[in-house]
Amino acid sequence: MFYNMIMITSRPTLLLLMLLTALLHINSAAAAPPPPPWSGGTVRVVIPRDFPPTYFQDSKTGKPSGFAVDIMNEVARTAGLKVEYIFGKPWQEIDEMILDGRADLVPNLAVNQARKELFSFTRPVETVAISLFALKSNTDITGLAAGLTVGTMRMSVGDTFMRGMRDLHVITYDSVHKMLFDLLAGQIDAALIAEPNLIKMAQDAGVDDKIKVVGSPVFELKRAMALRKNDGALFKRIDEAIKQVVGSPLYSELYKKWWSKPKPYWNTNLVMLVVGLAVLAVAIVMGGWRYATIKQMNSRLNDALNAAEFERSRTQAILDALNDGISIQDSEMRVIYQNPQQIEITGDHIGEFCYQAYQQKKTVCEGCPVWKTFTDGCSHVDIRSFEREGITRHFEIFSSPLRDKSDKIAFVIESIRDVTGRIEAEEALRDREFWLLESQRIGKIGSYVLDFTTGTWTSSAVLDELLGIETGYAKDIAGWEALIHPEYRNYLMRYFRKEVVGERKPFRAEFKVVRQCDNKERWVQGIGELVYDAEDKPTRITGTIQDITERKSTENMLQEQTKLLEQEVAVRQMAQEALVIKQQQLETLNEKLEERVFEELEKNRDKDRIMMHQGRLAAMGEMIGNIAHQWRQPLNNIGLLVQGILVDYEDGTLDAVSLQRQIDICMDSVQYMSRTIDDFRSFFRPDKEKRLFVVGDALTRVLSLVRANFANSGIKLMVEDGDAGIVLGYANEYSQALLNIVVNAKDALLERQTERPAIELRCYRSDDKSVVTVHDNAGGISDTLIDKIFDPYFTTKEKTQGTGIGLYMAKMIIEKNMGGSLTVRNTDKGAEFRIEVLLNLSQGMTYA
Repeated sequence: MFYNMIMITSRPTLLLLMLLTALLHINSAAAAPPPPPWSGGTVRVVIPRDFPPTYFQDSKTGKPSGFAVDIMNEVARTAGLKVEYIFGKPWQEIDEMILDGRADLVPNLAVNQARKELFSFTRPVETVAISLFALKSNTDITGLAAGLTVGTMRMSVGDTFMRGMRDLHVITYDSVHKMLFDLLAGQIDAALIAEPNLIKMAQDAGVDDKIKVVGSPVFELKRAMALRKNDGALFKRIDEAIKQVVGSPLYSELYKKWWSKPKPYWNTNLVMLVVGLAVLAVAIVMGGWRYATIKQMNSRLNDALNAAEFERSRTQAILDALNDGISIQDSEMRVIYQNPQQIEITGDHIGEFCYQAYQQKKTVCEGCPVWKTFTDGCSHVDIRSFEREGITRHFEIFSSPLRDKSDKIAFVIESIRDVTGRIEAEEALRDREFWLLESQRIGKIGSYVLDFTTGTWTSSAVLDELLGIETGYAKDIAGWEALIHPEYRNYLMRYFRKEVVGERKPFRAEFKVVRQCDNKERWVQGIGELVYDAEDKPTRITGTIQDITERKSTENMLQEQTKLLEQEVAVRQMAQEALVIKQQQLETLNEKLEERVFEELEKNRDKDRIMMHQGRLAAMGEMIGNIAHQWRQPLNNIGLLVQGILVDYEDGTLDAVSLQRQIDICMDSVQYMSRTIDDFRSFFRPDKEKRLFVVGDALTRVLSLVRANFANSGIKLMVEDGDAGIVLGYANEYSQALLNIVVNAKDALLERQTERPAIELRCYRSDDKSVVTVHDNAGGISDTLIDKIFDPYFTTKEKTQGTGIGLYMAKMIIEKNMGGSLTVRNTDKGAEFRIEVLLNLSQGMTYA
C-alpha cells in the first residue's frame, strides 16, 4: 500500500507529507521540575550502546564510537567544549536523561513534532531515509501490507509510525544487530529502519547481498542535536559550531569513513595496480575524458539534488505555515498523514480510520466528502460540525484525489478549515437582518434609494406598505411627487432641490403623504444622506421614511393638554394664594386651639386630682368604718374589765396580782387598737418610688382591715393563699386597688341580699405573671353594664352610696402605674375580678 503511494513520484507534496511522524510517548519525567540550565565547560552527551554506525560502544575498547560521536567531538572542539559520554537505552531512557538533567545533549536524534515539544533542536546534521527492508529472495513483499511481521527500533519514528496499524504485527528491538539477524533468520518478514544504518551494518557483516530495500523510502527525516529548552547558552554555542562543521571537508571525510562500503581483505587496489600497469597507456589517454564526464555528471546530479531539496523544503514550509489542516487518507479511510495544523485541530490520529477517530463511528460517515471523492473521482466540499471538550466547532472540508501513474485514485487529500467564526458571523448576520427587518416593521420605518442618474427609486417592503403602493407602481420622480400630500408637495420639492441637492445638506423633513391604495393621509419623517461618485458629484440619496402619524396625534393631544395644564396651573396659583391666606388663618386658629387644649388638659388634670382625692377620702371613710368594727370588741372588753375591777374592789377581793392581770389584758386591747391605727396610717401613705413587694403580704394587709367588718355583715371570706410571687411597683397603691375591689364585692352582696354571701380570694403565679382574683356570688354584672364598670363616675348604687371612682382608680393604679392589667368577667355564681402584674425578681431592689 505504501509502496503504491510512494510511486506517485510526480507529486512532491505527497513525498513531503510522508515525512511527518506520530507523537512520542511523553514520560512522566517531562512533567517533573526542569533541572537548572547548563553551565561550565563540559557537555554530558548520552548515546545508545548499539545503533551502528551512528553510535555504538566499541567492543574492544569499550569507548563510544560512530559517525555521530566523531561529529560530536569535532563540534565540541570547534565550540571549545569538553565531552563526557554516557550510555542509555534507546529512546525513552535517553529522552528522560536529557529532561531530568542526567545528560545535556543527544547527537543526531531524529526530529519529529513530539520531540520538538520536549527539546530544542539545532540545525540538521544529516538527512536519512526510513525504508522497508526484506530478504532479497522474498518477492512477495511490495510494501507494508496486512499480516506482515515487521521489526523496528523501540520508541523510534518507525515504531511511532506503525503504532496505529492494527493489521501489522510489530516487534520492537533495542539492538540493530538483533533485528538484522532476525530478518536474515526469517523471524520477521521485514524491517522498518533508517536505510543507511541497516545497509552499513549489513555491509560490515558481509550480508548486504542478502537484503534489499522494498520500493522507495517510506519517509525521510532529519537528525539534529537535541538539548533541553532552558539551555539557551549551550544551544547557541553548539548550533554555531554545527554551522561550521557540517559541509566542511572534514564532515565529508567522516561521512565517507562511516557510511561507505568497507574495504575487503583482498584489496582491489592491489589487483587494480597489476592491471593498471598493463593498461597504463590507455588509462592515461582515457583519464582526462572520464574525469571531465564524471565531473559534469556530478554537477548535474548535485543541481538536481539541490533543486529537489529546495522544492521539498519549500513545500514542507508551506504545509507547516498553512492555517488549514491537511491530511491524506487511503482507500480504507485510514489516516496516513497529518500536518501540524490538522493535528492541532483534530488530534494525532495517524494510522486510525477517520470515521472512528473523528466521529467515533464504526462505518463511513454519511455524505463523507473523502468517500465521495474515492467513489466518483471528483473534488467535494462540505461543512461538518465537531464537538471537542464541550465546544462545537464548524469546519469546511475539501477533498481532492491523488492518482498514481495508472491514473487510479490511490489516496485522497483532505483539507479542513475552521469556519466557526464565519458560520457564527453568518448566523449573527442573519439574526441581525431579521431583527432589523422586524424593528423596521414594528417601528414602521422603511428604506429607500433614489438614483439621480436614472430618476428612479427603490424601496423596502415596509416602505411600500407604508405608502400603500403595489407591484408595478411607477417608482420615478412623478410617482414620488404623487404620493406627497398637496399641502407639502411644492415646499418639499423646493427644499429637496435647493438645500439637499444644491447645498448638499442632509435630508430632514416631516410631511404628509397620501397612501396610493386607500388615499388615507399619513404623517411621515424622512431622513437621507447623499452618496457621491469619484468626481464628488451626488449620484443618489439613501435613507429612511418612518410613519409618525401616531406621534403627531400624540403631539397635538399634548399641545391641547399643555393648554389645559397652563389653565390649571393658573387656577392652582390662585388657589395657592388663597391657601396661603387660609394657612395663616389656620395657624392663628391653631394657636388659640392649643391654648384651649392646654386649658382643658389642666382642667382634666384637676378633675383627676379631685377624683383621686375623692377616691382616697371614700376609701378612708370605708376604712374608718372598718376600724370602728375593729375597735368595738376591744372597747367592750376594756369596759367589762374596768367594771370587774370596781366590783372586785367593792367586794374586797381585788389584790395586786388580780389588778395587774386585768391591767395587762386592757393594755393588750389598747396595743391592738394602736396597731390598727398604724396600719390605717401606713395604708394611705403615698409611695414615693417603686419597690419590690410580696403580693401575698399586700393581700394579708387588706384582709386584716376588712375581716371584722365583713364578719359583722355576715359575709364569709375564703382565701386560697398561694405563692403569687414578688412584683415591682407601689405596694400601698396596689393594696388600695385590691381594697376597692373587695369593698365593691361586699356592696354588691349586701345590695342584692345574697343568701350565704361569700367572697373567694386566690393568689398564684401564671407563667411570668402574679395573679390575684376576687370572686363573689352576687349574681354577676349585666352585659349592658360590664363594659362600663371601670368608667369614671359610673356606679350602679344610689348617688348617696357611691361615687363611681373606686374601680376606675383601681384600674388606673394596676394598668397605668404598675403596667399590669385589671379585668372582670361573669361566672356561673357572680363576678370575678382578675389582677395581673409581671413578676420581677431584679437584684439590688429594696422590699416594701
